[in-house]
Amino acid sequence: RLRVYVNFGTKLGLLGTVYGLVGALLTGGVATLVDNLGVMFGTTLFGLLVELVGFVGLGLSPATARS
Repeated sequence: RLRVYVNFGTKLGLLGTVYGLVGALLTGGVATLVDNLGVMFGTTLFGLLVELVGFVGLGLSPATARS
């Protein structure tokens, strides 16, 4: 069950980053990118925190959890 946290944390960080970049690319403005930096950074940090909870709960290193 904790392995789900590891997988979800990684996907959440990636989705947050992609969301901010796509929003800036679609509008074509640097201002939108700057506005979305907080969202991108926040979701990446939250994803890392969720992943860390999974690693600590499983008692695994990142290399062992990926296999």
